[in-house]
Amino acid sequence: MTGCTVAAHPLDAPAIENVDPMMLKSSAPGVPPMVSGAVSVGKLLKDGDTISLGKGLTLEVFHTPGHSPGSVSLLLREEMALFTGDTVQTPGFSGPFYTDPVALVRSIQRLKGIPGIKHYLPAHDTPAEGKAVYQRFKDSLAYIRRIHAAVKKVASECPENTDPQVFAGRVLDELGIFPGTSLPFIAKTIHADLTSIGLDELLKE
Repeated sequence: MTGCTVAAHPLDAPAIENVDPMMLKSSAPGVPPMVSGAVSVGKLLKDGDTISLGKGLTLEVFHTPGHSPGSVSLLLREEMALFTGDTVQTPGFSGPFYTDPVALVRSIQRLKGIPGIKHYLPAHDTPAEGKAVYQRFKDSLAYIRRIHAAVKKVASECPENTDPQVFAGRVLDELGIFPGTSLPFIAKTIHADLTSIGLDELLKE
């Protein structure tokens, strides 16, 4: 609509230019589809790139995979304002959404290690400033730890051939989360947690 240039990491560009048909369908009557169609990616971003915004403002690109393989966070250096997109998971949001929990934990730990962040600007949470920024990172890691514990508990109680969405529903019941129309997407997150390698050790840090 605006004629803007769409920028993305190479690992996410194919999904933006060739949208998963599931994303184009309504998940329930009266609910609009996740996206309306594919768009062309005009600029590829990699970790460490800088984007000049003019007027002495610069965005630094941090590759923060986990939500998706090519998720990025952007740091406006001059203001120390961090745009995290969907990387930081928010307790109390409709549900967990990520494709690789091990990569996600490492990404959040990386953001947590950036000194002097003054402003936190996420996709699905309220902004935060100062010390509260770093608390959001801690809360997100605690949330992922809680999800992983629930997955392990339900896995010990369910037969191996349990339908993925039924399994995810039981995990969400354990967490006290109502998925609404998002269950198919959350089920993928739960499966990623269930099949992850090294997450237990990583969450101890």
